[in-house]
Amino acid sequence: MSQAIRIQTVWNLQILKKAYKFDEKHQMNSIVMFKLKSQHNLWSNIWFLFMFIHFNQSLLIKIPIFVYSQIKNQYIGKMTQLFQNKRNFQEPTILHQETISVDLQKWNETSLQHVKEKIQILITNDNYIIYQSQEGIILRKYFIIYQFQKRELINDNFNPEIFHNLEQILHLRWWGQFGKNQKKQGQWTATWNGEALLEVGGYYQEGLKEGLWTEPIKDYRTKAQVYESGEYFHNEKVGRWLYYYKQNQIGGGLYNKQGQRNGKWIVLGEGFWDQSQVTYSGEYRYGNKVGNWDIWLNWNESRKIGGGCYDKEGHGFKQGYWVEVSDKFELLSQVTNIGEYKLGKKVGKWDIWHSNSEGNKKIGGGLYEKSGTEIKVGNWIEVSDQYTNFFQLMYHGVYKNGKKINKWDTKKNDGQVNQKIGGGFYDGRGDGMKVGKWVEVSDKFPRYPGITYNGEYKNNKKVGKWGIFWNNEENIKQIGGGFYDDGGDGMKLGKWVEVSDGFYVYSQVTQVGEYKLGKKVGRWNICYSDSEGNKTIGGGLYEESGTEIKVGNWLEISDEFTSYTQVMYQGQYLNNKKCGRWDIWFNFLENQIIGGGTYDEEGYGIKLGNWVELWDEFQILSQVTYNGEYKNAKKVGKWDLLYRYYDESEFKLIGGGQYNSDGIKDGYWVEINNGFQWTSEIIDDGEYKKGKKVGKWSQQYRDWNKIEEGFIKIKEMIYDN
Repeated sequence: MSQAIRIQTVWNLQILKKAYKFDEKHQMNSIVMFKLKSQHNLWSNIWFLFMFIHFNQSLLIKIPIFVYSQIKNQYIGKMTQLFQNKRNFQEPTILHQETISVDLQKWNETSLQHVKEKIQILITNDNYIIYQSQEGIILRKYFIIYQFQKRELINDNFNPEIFHNLEQILHLRWWGQFGKNQKKQGQWTATWNGEALLEVGGYYQEGLKEGLWTEPIKDYRTKAQVYESGEYFHNEKVGRWLYYYKQNQIGGGLYNKQGQRNGKWIVLGEGFWDQSQVTYSGEYRYGNKVGNWDIWLNWNESRKIGGGCYDKEGHGFKQGYWVEVSDKFELLSQVTNIGEYKLGKKVGKWDIWHSNSEGNKKIGGGLYEKSGTEIKVGNWIEVSDQYTNFFQLMYHGVYKNGKKINKWDTKKNDGQVNQKIGGGFYDGRGDGMKVGKWVEVSDKFPRYPGITYNGEYKNNKKVGKWGIFWNNEENIKQIGGGFYDDGGDGMKLGKWVEVSDGFYVYSQVTQVGEYKLGKKVGRWNICYSDSEGNKTIGGGLYEESGTEIKVGNWLEISDEFTSYTQVMYQGQYLNNKKCGRWDIWFNFLENQIIGGGTYDEEGYGIKLGNWVELWDEFQILSQVTYNGEYKNAKKVGKWDLLYRYYDESEFKLIGGGQYNSDGIKDGYWVEINNGFQWTSEIIDDGEYKKGKKVGKWSQQYRDWNKIEEGFIKIKEMIYDN
């Protein structure tokens, strides 16, 4: 081999990231050799590396496929050994563990966009895999030996559940039987949030998928309810497979006997969801795209929005003129990139365009080297990843050998002119490092922009005093800030006032406290500003050791906290995990407890016993709660659905039903419709059978001006038994 790459699998994720170094020229001849810390830690090292690669899919472009297979084979082999040697269930004892942090998507109802939330994935010394939130709440837990076989995202029989967004962790469950040697056998079905996914599932034979199957797509979620349906033969997709969205066929094509896509296909765009219904149509040859491919936006009607050509030899290289959609393309962010490819690499001039109701307009672009290295050179105008119809943020500056140099300006388009609102300098050597004074514009909350961070860089690290400013369209005022160390390590020191990720005019929330060597310590307060001034509304303690572990009593705000949804949670933390009693407070007219329940006392973040929880869309005009019992972290038995008007003090029963011992809806249920509120009170009622709606269901409506008349049936739906 012309190059050998040695990777030492280590406990620290940052060290492991730095350990990856790939030679692009010789990547197909590269091999990966593992230097394990000790034989005792064999399983931990393999698991850690496997999970790291899976959640950093860009590495797969650079890692030869046979290397990735070796990693998987070692992983599967160790899992098999564990399965043969250890069969006893036991509670997790988190004494020695491996942890990986991943950013998964979730929907934010306030900002009406997908945001990233950091999730910790832990494997304990007694072989549990635990998914938990930053607050230490256990979102999902299962014993590897028996339950790791529930899903097979990469066609392995011994593979733990790997999820692609936060909703899947919380809601997706697979159900079925195991046969000999604990291999999946017979029919398997899926549920989502306790309800059966209709027609989803298929049959296993000795652990292999066989025959007709219907599956959720990889990134399935509430706002991307898409399924693919077709035939398996010995765990390989064969024949015709089709995509279905809202009961309509939207794409698909043929797999050959080797499980490769072949012939004409319509495939889904990356990140397909309700507001980004993008598809690609063209031809595959032995798994590679060839010839002309068109890009379509499907909204009310299908219209072509882009496309180009792949090489006819079947290498999968883009060639010639292309119109591509941006990574964040959606209805309110119709950004496209137009330019030329040569042997799969961008060359020459590329333009950036934005389309809205007023037409299609060029907004930016620049040059790539003609050598095919995809190195940017010369003047460029780039757009923010969060560029939308409402938040048109652009960056103006110069590239040298693919690195930003000298002055870069940040500008906002107010519909008529580009107004400079930030920027700074990169070093002139072409190292791409920020230096000197900078004004950085936050793009975390693009529907309500206006936050900037003002301070100084030294060798690409923040140093000294930094201020946080807010332009509320009336004036610019400082709302936060603090100090970074002067040594150039980029560590926060001393007292800081920070803004919440969701800060905007109706959610002016800040956190105030102290940093020590870049870590939060001691008391941190949560403050909220409105027309009545700035006041402390919550907070709690971090350990003084600098581990950023929450301890003791905390009063925290909800993710969707606004002036009209002032929901807060109060309770105890033990080693950064919620434990004991937690109350849910809602401040409207008066501050009162409207819900809550108990977490286990051991500090695993597991819900136990009776709980009153809030509906996901809870706010002033839709005050809905769910009341029932948790057992083994699952909803069981009777759960009531209660509702009150914004001017009422008491919640009243409006619906509910039963969960079985597996946490699946069963029997008669009365449910509310999405978007339920006082001006749109619609409920559905009917029977569930093991999570699946069956028989006759009715839809009923109540006029809020005629409450005394009750609900009136407006529609009937018939479901298969």
